[in-house]
Order: sequence, then C-alpha cells, then structure tokens
Amino acid sequence: MRKLLVIITMFVTSYIVYYYLEYRSQGSVKVSLVTEGHPAQGTGNVSIVTFQDLRCSGCRYFYHHTYPKLKKRYIDTGKVRYVVIPLAFLPGSKELAHGALVAQTFGDAYFFAYIEFLYENGHRQNDSTETLLQKAVMASGVPKDAFQKRAALFDSEKGLESNFQQAKQAMGQIATPGIFVEGADLSEASLRDMIRYIDRKVWESGHE
Repeated sequence: MRKLLVIITMFVTSYIVYYYLEYRSQGSVKVSLVTEGHPAQGTGNVSIVTFQDLRCSGCRYFYHHTYPKLKKRYIDTGKVRYVVIPLAFLPGSKELAHGALVAQTFGDAYFFAYIEFLYENGHRQNDSTETLLQKAVMASGVPKDAFQKRAALFDSEKGLESNFQQAKQAMGQIATPGIFVEGADLSEASLRDMIRYIDRKVWESGHE
C-alpha cells in the first residue's frame, strides 16, 4: 500500500510540475525562435535552444552541470535538437563570439569544440586578439592558417546583433543562459523540472 501511495504521489507531482511549467510558459507567451543557421547538435523533433555569452559564468555553470545531462539523455539518443545562439553583450565577449562564429563556418562540430575548450580552460579578460586566435585554433582543431585567414575576413557584427535582438525579443531583459524548450522559457526551472518538461514534450512528439 505504501509503495502504491509513493507511485501515485510521484505521478501527481510530475503532473503538477508539467502543467505548472505549461501554464507559466503560456502565460508569458511561447516564442518562435529562428534557429536556422545556428550551430546545432542532435536530430530530434523537440528543440532546446540556449542563448549563451561565452564570458558568462552562468553559461559556464550550465555547460558543466546541466548540458552533460541533457546531452546524454536527449541529444546523443536523437530525441532532441540542441541549438546554441551565441551572444556578445558582456565586456570582452565579442572577440570570443567572433572566434566561435568563425569556427562554425568550418562546421558545427568545430563550434562546439571551440566553446568546450573555453568553458573547460577559461580565458583571461586581457587576452590579445592574437592570443584569442591561437586559443581558437587549438580549441576548434582548424588549421591555423585557414582559421586566421577566415577570421580576418569574416564579419560577425551583423550576426551577433541579430542574435541579440532575437534574445531581447524572447527574454525581454537579457540574462544568460537563456534556455527555451519548444519556445517555452525554462531558464529559471530546476534541472529536475526541466527534465520532466522535456520528457513530456518528447513523449508528445511520438519519440519513445
């Protein structure tokens, strides 16, 4: 009897959490995000979109503590398509974002290798452009000459401004990381609640 009561309690709790998040997201209006052209992992029908500034400590925390769990549970299993939209509104972050976008021109895998390097190894506020380029080459795995040549020619300003405007429209007041699941803002949800919500969306999409 006690075991049955525990199961029922867990079920009811999950139900309440899911519909609370649904209610909150609907109350704030689900947003339609433009993800085409942005670096992505996975091929699932459900989308997780994150806005990240590469100098943001919260984004680094997300990378170390939340992203690995989402990757193992959803991205690697093909249940979710995970998209990163880079921002550059913190001091000194434009150079890092520029490197990330240059790396992406060689393929999405290079972009993710680049941000992984930054989040794992950190970066200094006073790094010169040359030092950042050297780090970008090491991080992405792109040959130095090819990377530097493209970095010199690539204009990231327009893309970063477009990303900023989309983040502003989606969040109102920008705070990173911004985390959206199927257009619902779950930036403030706990990992447990986020997983419950994503599980429900994956189930609704017909993916077992």
